[in-house]
Amino acid sequence: MMSKMVKACILSDSSSPGFWRLTLPFLHMIKHKTEDEYPISINLNIDQCKSADMLQADVVVVSRLHSQQHIDTITALKKMGKAVIYDLDDDLWQISPDNPAYFAYTKERLDNTKIMLDLVDVIVTTNDYLADSIAANTETPIVVIPNAIDIPSYQPTINKSRDGFKRVLWMGSQSHTADMATVSEAIEELLAADDKIKMVIVGSLPECIDDVFKEKPHRCEFNNFIKPVEKYIEFTTRLIADVAICPLVDSHFNCSKSNLKFLEYTAMHLPVVASNVRPYAESIVSGQSGIIADNGEDFYNGVTRLLNAKRTGRGMVKQARQFVQQHHNLNLTGSLWRKLCWALHKNR
Repeated sequence: MMSKMVKACILSDSSSPGFWRLTLPFLHMIKHKTEDEYPISINLNIDQCKSADMLQADVVVVSRLHSQQHIDTITALKKMGKAVIYDLDDDLWQISPDNPAYFAYTKERLDNTKIMLDLVDVIVTTNDYLADSIAANTETPIVVIPNAIDIPSYQPTINKSRDGFKRVLWMGSQSHTADMATVSEAIEELLAADDKIKMVIVGSLPECIDDVFKEKPHRCEFNNFIKPVEKYIEFTTRLIADVAICPLVDSHFNCSKSNLKFLEYTAMHLPVVASNVRPYAESIVSGQSGIIADNGEDFYNGVTRLLNAKRTGRGMVKQARQFVQQHHNLNLTGSLWRKLCWALHKNR
């Protein structure tokens, strides 16, 4: 006889993927319980693995596990009749050699990931493009649950420059150095054209623009990523900026990524200039909810336009927020997760 509530154990971690893919949506479900036909009880484990929670669960959700010990654990859970979901948000087989993560994903780690994908009941990922790529490595069913963001948690914009400077924001890690290199000349030209423009960098300062700011240190405001990641959203709401940029190299790996940075910047009330690369090209209507750029010159022109036409930027932000609220809200993803957990439990 099927229980009236599905018990789910979520194994997340303190990484950025762990936060956005599992911690944030399941915390939202815990805080905002929904009375529907898919009731779910959630035990959220962050950077730990409580055996009791797994043993009591009907469904176990995991992410980026790739050791032999993990394989043994999932095998044991399957033998006990547990349903297991594996969340994967990158095409690990297509990481570029210029990405630091390329060296972390050894053949052994990739082989173990393949074993895990074949072992679980369902794979969850962020978009159809990535789902098709993952399908080339496994016959396990794949379900798309997009990234989501809590728009209401970002207060109405108070983070615009008020000291006479115009600030352009970029947030990224060392893995995005090659992406930033595509706009490094445009950034240098922006700084040369207007001495009131500053770059706001969050994460890592890419080598391609490091020399620019050695010569003009007062033109860059650098911030490290905030840890723990749970405090990251609060930190981003305090950032002062006027425009945000999303440069991205056109590669198979990048095309399989999600539009998360666009979601973040939109939640922060910032108009966006982004590369003409999926996923941004599929999310932004250029000239209406942001600006799509084909090259460095387009980035220069787009940023200049938005810095000098604040009303235009506000209109784009309004449309972008409507898109995000409709397609990437946590109530929507929560519903998708609950339905998936119930479907797996129902078929046990």
